[in-house]
Amino acid sequence: MENLKNKNIIFIAPVFYDYHNQIIDHLNRKGANVTFFPERRTNLFYRFYYKFSNKLLNRYQKKYYETIAQNINHDVVDYLFVIRGCQMPNEFIAFMKLKYPSIICIMYQWDSEKSNNFIHLKDCFDKLFTFDINDSIQYSLKYLPLFYTDDLKTICNVKKEVYKYDFFSLSLYTYERYLIVSNLSVLLKNYNVFFQLYIPYTRYLKEMLMGRKLSKKILIFNPLNRSQYLSKLEESKVVIDITHTIQSGLPIRIIESLAAGKTIISTNQLIVKEFNSLGNVFVLTDSTNFKNILYDSKSESQINENYSLDKWLDVMFL
Repeated sequence: MENLKNKNIIFIAPVFYDYHNQIIDHLNRKGANVTFFPERRTNLFYRFYYKFSNKLLNRYQKKYYETIAQNINHDVVDYLFVIRGCQMPNEFIAFMKLKYPSIICIMYQWDSEKSNNFIHLKDCFDKLFTFDINDSIQYSLKYLPLFYTDDLKTICNVKKEVYKYDFFSLSLYTYERYLIVSNLSVLLKNYNVFFQLYIPYTRYLKEMLMGRKLSKKILIFNPLNRSQYLSKLEESKVVIDITHTIQSGLPIRIIESLAAGKTIISTNQLIVKEFNSLGNVFVLTDSTNFKNILYDSKSESQINENYSLDKWLDVMFL
């Protein structure tokens, strides 16, 4: 993309697995000069404020973004690129526009407004995209699904006759997910499954104190790293996705699984609308016939390159 050659980009995003580094790498390949700042400090103060005081959290984040502003010393900044932007104050955007009058401000939301309040920043950005279809309609935002990274191509090229796991599901713990996964574990007891929900141990203790008796068989207290996750994905034939009920967008694990050529069973109704041309996507219902899905799954269909990270960036920076 020629329009990014020698352009200076201030990139602010969550430090989540290795996605921020992969995005930086792709922008660098396009010729851009990228300066990255995490959207927040992951320290004890932040965790305390997050749990106990939204007012203190906003104040803490405001000071943090003031620190970011002080550390931007470029003569020219062409783009401010923000993913999510946890508790980002309007004043920070105003500062950037005042200091760099020609700057183009782009925001992408991979959380819903209900999870991460961002709509107060809508008028501050020149371009605002969201993965959440309902948010895009309600707030007149541009809908843009998430992406897959280059490491998924390797998995797709590996053809297996026998898989270690018939069904695979890995996600962050919510009690609703726990109930669904528990029921699926019983329903699919005659199959080889890998079902795990990541829950911090402090959250586990809190749930137990609330009287929720949780089986550790489907819980893990340390998240899988990227290589472990990809290894489990490669060894699995069918992926089961249980989308959080407060969002309507497609999680990145759906995009990645389809890029890896896997069959997907999801609680998210959007999957069949977004990928209606693929024969390996199914909506999870009480009547889902797992045996037939497993039998028919040949792991041959995959989404096209329009969902790649490279194309995802092209859409926002065109």
